[in-house]
Amino acid sequence: MASLAEDREKQAAAPLRPVRLGKLDPLIERRAGGVIHIRSTQELGRYHDKLSQALEHWAATAPDRLFLAQRDAQDEWRKLSY
Repeated sequence: MASLAEDREKQAAAPLRPVRLGKLDPLIERRAGGVIHIRSTQELGRYHDKLSQALEHWAATAPDRLFLAQRDAQDEWRKLSY
C-alpha cells in the first residue's frame, strides 16, 4: 500500500488541465483589526433547487459518462459512471 507521501508525489506529478474560473474582479474591503471582506461582482447564475438534481440530470442524459474515478492499490483506475 502506498504511503501518504507517495500519494501526494503522484498527485503533484499528474498533468493538469486548464480550468475556467470566470470573471475575476472581486470587491475587496479592508476593515479594522485586519478583517478583509472579499465579494464577487458577478451575479449568481441559475442553479438547481437540490444538489441531487444535477446528478439526476446527468444520469439520465449520459449514464455511461465518467462520474468519479480513484486509483486503487495497484495504481489502476476504479471508475464509476452515472
